[in-house]
Amino acid sequence: MTMDSSFGDTFLLGVNYWPAEAGVHFWKEFDPAAVARDFARIRSWGLNCVRLFLVWEDFQPEPGRVNEEAFKNLGEVLRMAAECGLGLIITLFTGHMSGENFDVPWRAGRSPYTDPSMLKAQVFFVRELAGRYRGHPAILAWDLANEHDNYALPESSEAAWLWAHLLTRELQLLDPQTPVIQGIHVTSLSRRDTFRPADLGALHPVLCAHPYPLYTPLCPGPLDRPPSTYFPAFCLKLLAGLGQRPVLLEEFGTTTLISGEEEAAGFFRRTLFSSLINGAVGALAWCYSDLARSDRIPYETVPHEAGFGLIRADGRLKASGQAMVAFANLLRSFPFGSVAAEKPRAAIIMPWAYFTHPEIEPEESMGRLFAAFSLARLAGFDVDFVFPDADFTPYRLLLCPAATARGYLKTSHWRRLEAFVRAGGVLYLSYAGLAVEGLAETFGVQLVGREVRKGEIVLRQEGGPDLSLGPARFPSLRIRPVEAKVLAVEAGGPPIFCRHSLGKGRAFLLTYPLEAGLAGRGELHPAFSLYRHLAREAGLVEGEDDWQPCLTETRLFLPEAAEEREARAGWLVAVNHGQSAATVPLPGRVVGGKVTDLVSGEKLGRLSWVVLGPGQGGIWHIKP
Repeated sequence: MTMDSSFGDTFLLGVNYWPAEAGVHFWKEFDPAAVARDFARIRSWGLNCVRLFLVWEDFQPEPGRVNEEAFKNLGEVLRMAAECGLGLIITLFTGHMSGENFDVPWRAGRSPYTDPSMLKAQVFFVRELAGRYRGHPAILAWDLANEHDNYALPESSEAAWLWAHLLTRELQLLDPQTPVIQGIHVTSLSRRDTFRPADLGALHPVLCAHPYPLYTPLCPGPLDRPPSTYFPAFCLKLLAGLGQRPVLLEEFGTTTLISGEEEAAGFFRRTLFSSLINGAVGALAWCYSDLARSDRIPYETVPHEAGFGLIRADGRLKASGQAMVAFANLLRSFPFGSVAAEKPRAAIIMPWAYFTHPEIEPEESMGRLFAAFSLARLAGFDVDFVFPDADFTPYRLLLCPAATARGYLKTSHWRRLEAFVRAGGVLYLSYAGLAVEGLAETFGVQLVGREVRKGEIVLRQEGGPDLSLGPARFPSLRIRPVEAKVLAVEAGGPPIFCRHSLGKGRAFLLTYPLEAGLAGRGELHPAFSLYRHLAREAGLVEGEDDWQPCLTETRLFLPEAAEEREARAGWLVAVNHGQSAATVPLPGRVVGGKVTDLVSGEKLGRLSWVVLGPGQGGIWHIKP
């Protein structure tokens, strides 16, 4: 699969837009000169996309009437965007913004999702909007709403589907050539009764992610190191797995009222390069500018939201803005729409009942999956997220983190995993209550029972350092090895990590739910050494000389260039998530080949390695 989408062969790189002077009051205080100035500035940075918000109360003052002045001003904005070569994502029902709601005065508490009169009013608005501006050359996509479940929680996921389905189909009837998408917050991945990625994936060609480490309990640590810097990439991957669609990083950023400028710039660089590495179709910064008026809603009540801009309110470019400009310059010489990424050879199995799990909430599942993703990345390999009924053919390693008794694997799923191992695959499972016929035989152990340990769980490896898994918070599985080889024991003696050969493959059992214990701890945990061991067993990594835990890289190829792929040439994309410089090794078979650094434009001649500073990313074109 090449790295393109319904938006064509161009990586969407842009901003979410509010003018510095008016902020959310943009349409009430419309200033065309400010818009023209801002659009010219955005285009001069090399950006190609702006996301624009139609504040619902400003555009539809009554159920059956639109604000003609606001529509006229929107037409003027579209004209200015087309003239300067910017594409616009138009977000329709903007009732929530920066932590506050801007409700239409006539809603009177009615549900926008199920109330017939509310649905009729929204269909009326969609018809007015798309009827006037369908096919406009400046419009890249219609975006149904901004984080709509923060504005009003749906009564159920079915109600959310009904709303999205109705408005999407109406837009597609009126304007069939313009894609329809929907921006959802990271919290939508951690709630039960809200928009489901699978439902949106069935409606929309691209899914949208808003992954803010600042707004999740899963990232309590600093923004200049893992796991916080992995969070945007994790959300991209998880959303793609849940919804089976490409993903647009529709919002990302941090406020310099919390982060220092250099920390913010480092977060931007890490996120932008990670978006390429993880297959995003674009990345839009939140947001264009700091706000000059922080004494008005929403900034009066959510003051840190006034500091997310790429520029200060006086127009001076911040360090995060400089990072965006540098990335835009880099993309000018990168053939985004023509290259294909290496497919991961490992996958993390998601619970089949992710949103309806009978034992844990989606947020807890998300935390466990994020812990597994972070351990895999620190161990030096990439992963997909798949459900247990997926095609396992592309994978050498399957990871089942914190497998629970209910909601994680069905009996039929377990049979598929057994067959995967017998056919030559490597399976890892950490125990969180799973009880299924054949589990003991697959792992070569005898089940004794389960118990809650007291104190700290310490894993002791033969010939290796002790590894603390933290205080015992969950039950452990008590086992006796039968055919399994014990790789590690608890400090008190019981086996905790085992390997069993089964058919042509191998199965690894960890008797404690490591990933559940790590969720939300926000630290670089040394348990990634276990995942590194799994990666070696599955043949995903070779040797330890070049391994640097905080370095993430991928290789991209022209699909038709089989010789280039075989020679391990093409484009190498890497980002250093760590706090110290990292050495990036070039692929073994092209050591001594010709290397061009796309960041500097410099032809490096014949090198076997390059160096990335902390928080830096790079792209190198490698020719044998």
